[in-house]
Amino acid sequence: YCWGYNADGQLGIGSKQDSVLPVRLGGSTWSGVTAGWGHTCATRLDHSLWCWGDGSRGALGDRSSGDRTTPVRVGTNTLWTTVSAGHYHTCGYRSGNHSVWCWGDNTAGQVGIGNRTRQFAPQIVKTA
Repeated sequence: YCWGYNADGQLGIGSKQDSVLPVRLGGSTWSGVTAGWGHTCATRLDHSLWCWGDGSRGALGDRSSGDRTTPVRVGTNTLWTTVSAGHYHTCGYRSGNHSVWCWGDNTAGQVGIGNRTRQFAPQIVKTA
């Protein structure tokens, strides 16, 4: 369920209209959710990762820079166990190889890959 401010589509309800009541998203297959500055990401029970909202700085990880008003899948990997959204960037953990991946705005190096280049797709940061 998502509700509140929705100028960038961060509620995932197919529009940019605010909602003062919780709106259910895509059935009951979600296992975790995180909300960032203007975007939201969630994992499904099959461990796939989905994001929606403000994609202007790459926070959605779908290789685009456009806003998404409905959930869009991040790659094809099904090993995502946790995800955390920040201020125009996102990081997630994959269980298979125990790795951390980040993407999005990187002006302060928040993606953690040793540069300040904006990343529009997940980049591996650390493997256990």
